[in-house]
Amino acid sequence: MEIDQTLPLKRENVLDRASIVVSTVMFTLLIILVSLQVVLRTFNIPITATWTEPIARYLFIVGTYFGAAVASRNNEHVRLTLVRQKVLAGRKRAQSVLDIVTVLSVLVFVVVAIWTLYLATIHGWDTKALGGVTTLTAGHIYLGILLGFGLMAVFEIQNLLAALENLLGRDITARFTRGGK
Repeated sequence: MEIDQTLPLKRENVLDRASIVVSTVMFTLLIILVSLQVVLRTFNIPITATWTEPIARYLFIVGTYFGAAVASRNNEHVRLTLVRQKVLAGRKRAQSVLDIVTVLSVLVFVVVAIWTLYLATIHGWDTKALGGVTTLTAGHIYLGILLGFGLMAVFEIQNLLAALENLLGRDITARFTRGGK
């Protein structure tokens, strides 16, 4: 297996690092909890850890959306690469327009998801405890998913700006960064 050396290097900022760290911590905790469950069940250890299964399940659910945000950060979501590479080969302007349409489609979905998750978080905040974990409610789970989608929106906006820069052939974010006018 080879590493794709054609991917452009991207400067990281605090949000990039935070999303990767949070995703990694969630995944690590998930592996630890699942491993603990396997060990306890395999060796019939008389320790009651009923909380590990629901916590692992909810970490998996919320971690999926933080992973989707990391995929957006790396511009690795499903794209129309076949159309882009085969049909529009050599037509940079058409490829840029396709990129913009694709990112806008993703952004529309993400905005709708954020709104519905916001409502679900508010309505589910005071629900009964979930899965034997006395302090965890549906609202907490929805909030975690909402945060993942929020990160995804930020990264997709960055992808949109990059696609617009490719289309226009100039740096449109210079005025938002140091030294830009």
